[in-house]
Amino acid sequence: HSCELRFDAQPCIALASREDLRSALLNLMTFLCSPERKRAAGHGVLTLRSTTEEGVPAVILTEQTLVLSEEERSRLFDPRVELDSSGRTMRLNIALSLTYQMLRRNDAEVSTTMEPDHGIRFRILLKPLPGR
Repeated sequence: HSCELRFDAQPCIALASREDLRSALLNLMTFLCSPERKRAAGHGVLTLRSTTEEGVPAVILTEQTLVLSEEERSRLFDPRVELDSSGRTMRLNIALSLTYQMLRRNDAEVSTTMEPDHGIRFRILLKPLPGR
């Protein structure tokens, strides 16, 4: 599976730890490009977009081919043990749980949606810088 990366950045200023935000985005991008995830047919495009939504700084990550059930999406940020497709190899998946905790520590709101024909979308609303 190949993954094309696109950036669409608009300036937005947020009150957040640079290191936490960098780590969180890296973890989310790693998850979205992970080859062992179930995918729809087609060429994956991972888009990272920064914007401002009604005065609130936002980062949006989308990937077109990742397929998650409602149940999988509802527990995405829960630490869990995962099995590979053969059911033999176990691994503890805590990266997204830590990602969620890092973002919440910075007063960010995180949501995940599946959009028909558009794949998965992570939306991170960050705390605006006071006076902006």
